[in-house]
Amino acid sequence: MNLRGKSAKVAFIVSINYALIEIICISALGFLRYRGLNYDPIDTLALSDNQINSIRRFSANESGYIRFDRTLGWSIRKDSRTGNGMYKSNSDGIRGDKDYTFKITNGKLRITTFGDSFTHGDDVSNMDTWQSRMESKAPHLEVLNFGVGGYGLDQAYLRFLEHGSKYESNLVLIGFMTENINRNRNRFRPFYSRNTGLPFSKPMFDNTEGSLSLIPSYFRKPKQYNQLLEDKKNTLEGLGESDFYYHNGIKSNPYLDWSPAFRMIKLIRHQGVRKLSNPYTTDANALEVTKALFGNFRDKVESLGQKPIVVIFPSQKDIIRCNESKKKNHESLITYFRSNNFDFIDLTDQLCKHKVVDIFNGHYNQLGNTIVAETLLRHISK
Repeated sequence: MNLRGKSAKVAFIVSINYALIEIICISALGFLRYRGLNYDPIDTLALSDNQINSIRRFSANESGYIRFDRTLGWSIRKDSRTGNGMYKSNSDGIRGDKDYTFKITNGKLRITTFGDSFTHGDDVSNMDTWQSRMESKAPHLEVLNFGVGGYGLDQAYLRFLEHGSKYESNLVLIGFMTENINRNRNRFRPFYSRNTGLPFSKPMFDNTEGSLSLIPSYFRKPKQYNQLLEDKKNTLEGLGESDFYYHNGIKSNPYLDWSPAFRMIKLIRHQGVRKLSNPYTTDANALEVTKALFGNFRDKVESLGQKPIVVIFPSQKDIIRCNESKKKNHESLITYFRSNNFDFIDLTDQLCKHKVVDIFNGHYNQLGNTIVAETLLRHISK
């Protein structure tokens, strides 16, 4: 066989192998899509119909349980309730069926609580949140629920400064679900959680200069959200400033994205980066920001003559890990609390005595909230 014939044979074999690789990658991408992992570049971010409708309602800022907030990104509207009637807020935008005075009522021990959906008590009614359970079990308590779904520790801290610090309190519970550390490096929630029901901008903090500096929420007026629908590409670039998930997310390549193999390589790389960038690694920037936020939060609470207690809420993964007798993923944060004399309680240890299906229904169910209330009451009584 002459040289030309050999070259043609090699080219044919290479072409067949390449075609097989592409076919395999098409099948693999289809399987991953079925498992909820899709090749979806950030710069072509596809907002669902529900997210677009949420953005339009949010930009109108007229009704709904969740409202636009210039400082916090979003918050709870005063005197509102969700469509299903499960969540209700009082006249000051605090979840609850009654109002509270700024001053502590005589004879009461007041506790204010801050955090995300696990503090807010998602998936249970007002009467079944752990705050309500604490009040019913100990009538001398007033337990105010400042939790807001989707919040990071950054937003919880700012909500305390802007709203919660107006209320006199004996104890301030700083709620922290272990996954929240990821939110502290995120500025536009869909970059981190693509299918979120809260497709909104949030503030975040940076500590590259050795101290915390605030990066405000990108949208300063509700109607600016229309930019997401009218000029999405440039708006996403602005939202991506300082956002870990934007800079480490998948970007489209119009010259190579036609290849399933190339898309597969980028998808694998993206997942690898997210797994390798464990925010609880001792030198991780997300951990440093989180520790600084806890330090500032504690200092501000104590400056008002109130006592801060950090409450760690475990995720389903934490409970599974605990049941398998594995080390806690957030052990580095616990070490920080211990070495800096924080008063804290890790609910993982108590909730780990139960199966995931018994205490979770998306978030903690009625039993889960009851266990949280009883555990906190024991801790506080000490």
